[in-house]
Amino acid sequence: MKDYYEILGVSKNSSDEEIKKAFYKLAHKHHPDKAGGDEKKFKEANEAYQVLSDKKKRQQYDQFSAQGGPASGWDFSQQDFGGFGGFSSHGGPSSGWEFNFGEGGFGDIFSDVFGFGHERSETSHKGKDISIEIPLMLEDAAFGVEKDLEINSNILCPKCSGNGAESGTKINTCKKCLGKGFVQEKMQSILGIISTQRKCLECGGRGGVPEKLCSECAGKGIIKKKHPIKIKIPAGIPDGGTLEFSDKGEAAPYGARSGNLFVRARIMPHKIFVREGEDLLMKKNIKLSEAVLGAEVPVETLWGKIQLKIPAGVSSGAEIKVKGKGLPKLHKLGKGDLFVKVEIETPKNISGKAKNIFEELKEAGY
Repeated sequence: MKDYYEILGVSKNSSDEEIKKAFYKLAHKHHPDKAGGDEKKFKEANEAYQVLSDKKKRQQYDQFSAQGGPASGWDFSQQDFGGFGGFSSHGGPSSGWEFNFGEGGFGDIFSDVFGFGHERSETSHKGKDISIEIPLMLEDAAFGVEKDLEINSNILCPKCSGNGAESGTKINTCKKCLGKGFVQEKMQSILGIISTQRKCLECGGRGGVPEKLCSECAGKGIIKKKHPIKIKIPAGIPDGGTLEFSDKGEAAPYGARSGNLFVRARIMPHKIFVREGEDLLMKKNIKLSEAVLGAEVPVETLWGKIQLKIPAGVSSGAEIKVKGKGLPKLHKLGKGDLFVKVEIETPKNISGKAKNIFEELKEAGY
């Protein structure tokens, strides 16, 4: 008897979520439509997941396994499989059990993992996602910006609009799947014969075959081409932050949805400001007299010029906080703060009068 836990690579105590993740990983790895896929292992994983993902079926399987399965004389005809929702059975022990996965069966799994289900689907294969990184100035991150990008990716064929057929010709119903977009397959399991559905390879899951292939795209429905895309960068985006733009990725043929575009922001270094989250740091040189007596000095911020109040007796290296002059909070109200680090300039060339003053200060202990 097959060990479904071993097939999925999980323990008998695994949670539903762990079983689901294990199946998804194996399904992606072994799917027969992928390069290097293994149809046999894919079917085994499907079979195992269908039983272990359902609490009642899993319980019956565990009981069945504990009693030794067929080797210990288990008789299918004596068992109640009526609780296996979504199945229909045909025949008896002599002819074998046949289970058809209906709603909630393989079709739903295929839809979740691979984008196609058990009805003919012209949206079976979603286009691939695209990931790019773009440089941004700090000002772009502060105010938000619209960017015009040029991307080299698959777009819908302009001649056939993505249907793969030459203009003026028909798309005939696929003879292999009769327009359903999938074909029925059967496989033997410990529960009997299980019927599953898989994408029709003849028509690629679309249910139809062009009478004459488009001369521009050779029936693929897509072509690779550089094309412009406009995106909006929100104010407050962090360095390394990733934005997702739906349907801006690779186009998919035959009416399927395009993939998504993922844009990673790389904030370039600024000549004045250093970013720390939503706060900004900067340096400001002040005169010795301003440090001793206090003063108001002009400071340029991202939001315009302000007068910064320097308290009397400030030390070199001290930071003065300016509230609300940092960066916007992403998708929130308010801004971070600006921290101004003051550095006192030591005078080098001073007049005789100034020198006398410093001598007096020195004698006074300053």
